[in-house]
Amino acid sequence: QSADFSGRRTAPDLVAWVFDAGRTQALADLAREAHTPPPPPPPSGTGGEGADYYVGTGVVPLTATTYMTEVQASADVWLVEFYAPWCAHCRALKPAYIEAAARLKAHGVRVGALDCMAHQPVCAEAGVTSYPAIKRYGSDKELTPEDYTGPRTAASLVDFGVDGTGREHGFYRGSDVVGLSPAAFRHQVLEGAEPWLVKFYAPWCGHCADLKPDYAAAATALKGVAHLGAVDCSVSAALCRELGIPGYPTLKLYAGPNRGDPTEFGGERSLAGLTRFVQEHVLGLYAASDVEVLDAAAWEARVAGGSDPWMVKFYAPW
Repeated sequence: QSADFSGRRTAPDLVAWVFDAGRTQALADLAREAHTPPPPPPPSGTGGEGADYYVGTGVVPLTATTYMTEVQASADVWLVEFYAPWCAHCRALKPAYIEAAARLKAHGVRVGALDCMAHQPVCAEAGVTSYPAIKRYGSDKELTPEDYTGPRTAASLVDFGVDGTGREHGFYRGSDVVGLSPAAFRHQVLEGAEPWLVKFYAPWCGHCADLKPDYAAAATALKGVAHLGAVDCSVSAALCRELGIPGYPTLKLYAGPNRGDPTEFGGERSLAGLTRFVQEHVLGLYAASDVEVLDAAAWEARVAGGSDPWMVKFYAPW
């Protein structure tokens, strides 16, 4: 409370104004409010766990420092809950959030939580106005994080998290092509021992869409020879910039010990061209240019339906 002085600026008038009965009572009330003690902390068992709120679960407890070093400075996809330990809605969400963290681990999505009572400046900077607030940070941290507005269930949280990896955009859903997040790309492709052909693409790219059926068919045909993966550069923009991807689609074969120097595909964008490329580099099969690798369509059109004589070897790469 406050009161404005509007009288003459003289000592008698100032004294009279201060000791006016109504204003004296207002000043007394203001002083009493200023000395009112803060409310006690929440009693035990009501969610006042503070820093221990998510300890021992798959959810990463974040601080102001780790929020910057692990979330903002990494290329990983993150789901972050901004919460207050005393918040009833936060406590109700907690079991589903822990379950979602466990399920998202397999998709390369990291899950964290930040206590806004302990780190109010960070939450204010993130634009948090109520609890719980959940935001998804994609691999490109220059983009604004996306707010979660769906049901507070583990299944919906998992869908929201995986959507940030590019796997659930529907581009290769239902095929043998493996959608790769930045974390999965590093773990499975760069650090793995098995050969990978990786397509770097954007969903809006017409040439990427044209290649889609043959690439999916090649993923099935090459089972046991190499894995075929796909990185959505519209989602994993930072990773694609780091790898120097010049345009879409770009295909690179990661095989052998030197994963830092992959072989770029420059052949015919067809099932036969893709399988031939992988087999030549992974198995060393049919490197001679006069041996053709046939798919079902080529067999029907050129062998079964053609007039030229053919010698055909039916084989399995393994």
